[in-house]
Amino acid sequence: METTVKERLVKFLKYKGLSQKKFEETVGLANGYVNNIRRSVTSEKLQQIVRCFPDLNKAWLLTGEGEMLLPQQESNATITDNSTSVAGNSNQVNATSTLDKALDEIAAQRRLVEKAQEQIDRLITLLEQQHQ
Repeated sequence: METTVKERLVKFLKYKGLSQKKFEETVGLANGYVNNIRRSVTSEKLQQIVRCFPDLNKAWLLTGEGEMLLPQQESNATITDNSTSVAGNSNQVNATSTLDKALDEIAAQRRLVEKAQEQIDRLITLLEQQHQ
């Protein structure tokens, strides 16, 4: 059984197939952060980790109790918080502006589909008139 936060974190990384370097980059931690963990992680660092890996059970990471991964519905609930910032692979994305752009694109596509449907309807009407 893993007895330290560092050992449990390393186990999680192995499970995910991530190197410590890749994990540190993804979460936005300094190089060598994992190797330098002595007792535990600060609440700020824990939040960064959980934000990037919502399936990780933070209680397990801190205490070793429970399962390493959250049940599926809990990890999904974590993802659907009201955060408007998405972090990963050293990139910051404003989720609100990205969502607004996507919705605008969907609306534009709908308008194009409606115009195409109107043209199809007119062509069908013309074809029906020619066959009468």
